[in-house]
Amino acid sequence: CGTDHAGSLLWLYLDNEVADYVKRIARGFEVDADKVAAEIVQKVGPAGNFLAEEHTVRNFRQELWLPGPAWTRQSWDGWAQSRRLSMAERITEQVKQILGTHEPEPLDAQLANEVDAIVETAKRELG
Repeated sequence: CGTDHAGSLLWLYLDNEVADYVKRIARGFEVDADKVAAEIVQKVGPAGNFLAEEHTVRNFRQELWLPGPAWTRQSWDGWAQSRRLSMAERITEQVKQILGTHEPEPLDAQLANEVDAIVETAKRELG
């Protein structure tokens, strides 16, 4: 990915998803007696359902990274039977949806005035 991708909304979208993933990994994983929950692992066993455990309910959202729409979690067969969209096609759909529905928050009046002052100063100094 070079500087020629800096203006691509698709690349910016993908970069944002990759950054989310990297932040999750960089945060690390807490390993202590509570997080490991050996007694629950022993109780539930290899064929059990951890989703029914209060410990899982309390902890899984902090530990789990759910990829955004750019990534497909479908099996090959599921993907082949669906719309068969490539990653670029999925991202294009997301970017179009965002551009079509996003309402940016208004800029704070004080901040807008500061930006205007910087622009006016630059115009005077740089011509």
